[in-house]
Amino acid sequence: MALQFTRNAGVYIELLDSSTGKPKAHWKMSVLDGFSFTQSINSSEITINEAGATSRRARLLFNDSLAPVEWSLSTYARPFLDSAPAVCRAPEDVLWAMALGADDYNDTSGVFSNVSLTPDVPVNTATSGSNTFNFNGSNVSSFGDNWNMYFAFEDGTNTQYYKLGSSVVNSVSMDFDIDGIATISWSGFAKELGDEGVVQPGFIKTAANRTQYTVTGATGNAGTPNVVTALTGDTTGLVVGSRIFVEGNTAYDTPATGALITAVVSNTSFSYEITTNITTADHFNGTFGLTPTGISAKNTETSGLTTTTNFIRNRISTVTLDRTDVVKTYELVLTGGSFTLENNINYLTPEELGVVNAPLANITGARSISGSMTCYLDNDSAANKSGTLFADLVADTSTIRNIFEMQLQMGGATPSTPRVYLDMNSAHLEIPTINVEDLLTLEINFHGQVLGGDVDLTNEATIIYNT
Repeated sequence: MALQFTRNAGVYIELLDSSTGKPKAHWKMSVLDGFSFTQSINSSEITINEAGATSRRARLLFNDSLAPVEWSLSTYARPFLDSAPAVCRAPEDVLWAMALGADDYNDTSGVFSNVSLTPDVPVNTATSGSNTFNFNGSNVSSFGDNWNMYFAFEDGTNTQYYKLGSSVVNSVSMDFDIDGIATISWSGFAKELGDEGVVQPGFIKTAANRTQYTVTGATGNAGTPNVVTALTGDTTGLVVGSRIFVEGNTAYDTPATGALITAVVSNTSFSYEITTNITTADHFNGTFGLTPTGISAKNTETSGLTTTTNFIRNRISTVTLDRTDVVKTYELVLTGGSFTLENNINYLTPEELGVVNAPLANITGARSISGSMTCYLDNDSAANKSGTLFADLVADTSTIRNIFEMQLQMGGATPSTPRVYLDMNSAHLEIPTINVEDLLTLEINFHGQVLGGDVDLTNEATIIYNT
């Protein structure tokens, strides 16, 4: 049987080295039901309709170009304490990094960055207690093409893989409905959709020991300088009679005892694997043209994916608003709401005749940060509750841009419990809408802005995870 069921689905994300194009790091995450990925085609229609007793009446279609791949998925927000490095992480943090313009990752510090900016701009700050994501690396005209996504259907030996090459995150929406668990909806694009069939991408392999390349005839047996009968791949710098060795493995600790190359065959990319006596830290030495790729196994099967105690309960979410121009603080208890980040990405696509054109490059648009909150209308005069906020906003006819320091705390205000909170230094609030129900409620729309109206800044908001 080769039928695939959504309950067997998982998502893998692969980061390629921006300079070499080889795999550098990878992540696995669990997704909720309702994910999708699809690619459509743009076509032109020509109709023919003549007059006369006998007329030609026809319709012809021509394929013009492939539209970008569109994908969407949802995850829970699930902060946890990683062990190596010992920092606050989340299975979905790689998606935040993609949405905020990252194109590189340091698996020692747990920090994502944008290497296209000089100097390298960190996108997050990871510590043992929290992980803070910012927009410092997102002021770029185009997001990096070195992220690949894989939608995997794995049911024992019945497998199917789809690759979304050059993926980007366009929109992020976080829902904090009072009766739910903190959930994040992600959507974006990719340049191409590939059917990988049943061939499992190499980095998905869960074996603790693996390397990046296949060397026919060399199996990694300790103490044996194996003869390489054939080597395929990017053979730059490799010649017959040279040797390949693996760092950290006693069999290949020096070039003199490495595997002897007796044949070199050109190809486009390396396959692999060598699994005996080789640790995850080992790789083929770059001396002979096989550069290390830095693939890390720790994110493939992380304990954070199976921990169920770190879900975030929306029921205890709160928001604090500080009106900076009048020094006034409002405390609201929410009944629901959402937060949305939009990158407004479009694609450049050539328009050559006679071929089916493919998307060329993504272009980032204006960054938009917005959301809404709902709460009961509370006119408690002893505290600045929602009724006071409504009264102040509706009476203010002189402030063109109202400015609030806003902290939206999903999971409560206690730092020692799993939570995610949105911190905005310069939020603009619209006049709340009163909804007449059994209890009067307010719906408050907010927008993230750069501090002081300085559009060169990137401080509209920070997203902070706590364990």
